[in-house]
Amino acid sequence: MFSDHKDIIEEGHKLLLNRKVYQHDDADTWQGFFDKFTVLPSEMNNALLKYIFWIRVARTKKDYNILENQVGLLASNSNDVCPVFGTPLDYGVGKNKVTNSQNPNTWHHSFYQPTVDHIIAKSQCKKYGGWRDYDPDQIENYILVSEAANTCKNKYFSSDDQLEQFYLGMKKTYFSGHDIKAWQNQ
Repeated sequence: MFSDHKDIIEEGHKLLLNRKVYQHDDADTWQGFFDKFTVLPSEMNNALLKYIFWIRVARTKKDYNILENQVGLLASNSNDVCPVFGTPLDYGVGKNKVTNSQNPNTWHHSFYQPTVDHIIAKSQCKKYGGWRDYDPDQIENYILVSEAANTCKNKYFSSDDQLEQFYLGMKKTYFSGHDIKAWQNQ
């Protein structure tokens, strides 16, 4: 088990550094780009994995309205670490994921798995019944964060007020320098 967040980050870097790229043409893993992989220099592997990740998103998440001609721009702008947790992101899909079922010792895989999220939620936009006059399907409205960050935000926070309330409550409850012995003597 991990003792702190630094260990999770270190483990992610180690996993990605030791990635073994799957050497056979598997449709789910390569999304039709295996032939390109075989001729690319190895230092281009991560760029190709980002491209394949976005191709897969465009093909499987039709409601995101991502066109395949936008994939190159999205891939080139993809961050290497989660902007929320600072953990490295694993863009491998299928058998190229370092956190796959054949690597069972990856306890914190949701910190490494990139997910696409909307900066301005669809539910807030008039197009989808909300109050904002904004089209959330613009590619500028997509952000990549780890699955752990996305799940935390979606499960617990629907506004910055809720996030601020949580932060202040946690800070007051756990980090305000309570004197435990004085409290126990009451």
